[in-house]
Formats: sequence, structure tokens, C-alpha cells
Amino acid sequence: MPDPLDPLPPPMLLAIAHARPDVRSRLGWLLQLDRRLLGVADRAGEALMAQMRLAWWRDAFAKPAKDRPKGEPLLAQLFDHGDDAALLLAAGRLVDAAESRVAGLTAQAAEERALALVCAFGTWVCADDEAVEKLGQAWASGDKAVLTSFPSSLRPMTILAMAEILEAEQGNARSGLRLSWHALTGR
Repeated sequence: MPDPLDPLPPPMLLAIAHARPDVRSRLGWLLQLDRRLLGVADRAGEALMAQMRLAWWRDAFAKPAKDRPKGEPLLAQLFDHGDDAALLLAAGRLVDAAESRVAGLTAQAAEERALALVCAFGTWVCADDEAVEKLGQAWASGDKAVLTSFPSSLRPMTILAMAEILEAEQGNARSGLRLSWHALTGR
């Protein structure tokens, strides 16, 4: 599960709680990576520094497990149980999304990020590829009405999508009840 020293926000914890037990850990670490890469993209005072940091992550993911840099706990935890092809693909796609964000391509970054998270999760739960693609597109476009049409196996991803959409629309103050209702009912 996520490092207690760097807690995930409540909507992410809610999504993890709704995931199947066999994918919770991987989802938690993937969300930690997502937050770390978004932080690199958002806190960079200089685009070149952000690009260098993101290149380090990309290079680390491209190396065989035995050659990956030591000393980065998140990197070690991501691949604690061997290389997961879906996780490696998602990690690379999250770096792409962060790079797009640094370049100011916010719509492209949002789509790349949503698809990276949804595709990895969809692989882990053996979801239909068409549903996964549709969910990623709905998340990226902010279409919360579509989020109610997915099977419960994808609920953790619809929770994450709904949380971001509600945050953008309403802010934290009013989104908690709506998000909780969605988590419970899927509506």
C-alpha cells in the first residue's frame, strides 16, 4: 500500500478500497507514481529541469529490473514483485503525460494520464478493451454522465475520474457527498 509518510488524498484511497484485493497494492503504487510525476511537472520552475527529471524516470523504467537505480523507494516498490507489463506501460505513459503537461499541452496530458491509469487497471481486472478506452476518454473529457455506465469492476477508475471532474467543477467543499454516492452506487 502507499507510503504512510506520503498519504494519498481521500478520493484515491476510496478508489483503492473499491479495487479487488489482488490489485490494491499495484494501484496504490501506480497512483503514488502518478502524483510524483505530476509534482515534477507542476513544481518545475524551469521546463528543462522537469524534462531532465522525467527523463530519469523514463530511463529507469526502460532498464531491466537488476539495472534499475537503487535508492528510490517508489521505484523499488513499483516493481517489488517483478515486472508487470501493464505497470511498465502505464509508467511510461504517465511520463508522457507529465511531459505533455510541462509542454503546456494540458488536454493531451489529461488524456494520456487517464488512459495510462485506466488501461493498467483494466488489464489487471481483465476488463473489456472497448470499455476501458471509453472510460479513459470520458475521464479526459470530463464527461461524468458516462461514468455511471461502467461495470462495477471498473468502479475504482470511475471514482478517480469522478473525483477529478467534481473537483474541477465544484471544488473540495461540495464534491465529497457526490463522490461517496458514486462510490456506493455507481451513479
